[in-house]
Amino acid sequence: MHADPPIGPCRDRFHETLEHLEAVVQDLGALVRVALARATRGLVTGNAALCGAVVAGDDEVDRRYLDIERQVVDLLGRHAPVASDLRLLTAFLHINLHLERIGDMAVNVARLGQVVADAPRSRRWIRHLEQMRDAAVWMVELAMQAFGARDAQGSQRLPALDARVDELNRSLLAAVLAPRQPLDQLAWVVYLHDAGR
Repeated sequence: MHADPPIGPCRDRFHETLEHLEAVVQDLGALVRVALARATRGLVTGNAALCGAVVAGDDEVDRRYLDIERQVVDLLGRHAPVASDLRLLTAFLHINLHLERIGDMAVNVARLGQVVADAPRSRRWIRHLEQMRDAAVWMVELAMQAFGARDAQGSQRLPALDARVDELNRSLLAAVLAPRQPLDQLAWVVYLHDAGR
């Protein structure tokens, strides 16, 4: 027979801390979603200052990542949670790691944007990247919504969005490798493909 978890002020504080921690994870999701959108906007518009702001903002993403990880480890050590609470804390760690990686990817796109800020652009290729950005930003939004609502069915839409991003990336590569590309745009397009990955 399983014993019920202890009830009382300590357990209440634990669950309040879990709720707060989930809000912090959701805030990190919003922060990296904005960083990804801004980095891509900076890349396609040649706005080096916007790209620089994304790079500078990565310290905050990293700080939040480490803070969430520390709080989860602290809760694990002090409360020895079981069952659903343990699964939730494990999910926080997993989501936190991926959000930090998305933040790093936004920084990579922003740094590429700084390198090619003054390069000539092609509207055709910009549309590809904008579509990829929209899909990627929506994927983060949808994932965070599904997690917040504990909506496993809603999360099943993510692979189709990811497949769309992959398809756009392949078509971008095909466009880059097509014959008779303007040489003055070639460097920008190569960086663009890197950003798309």
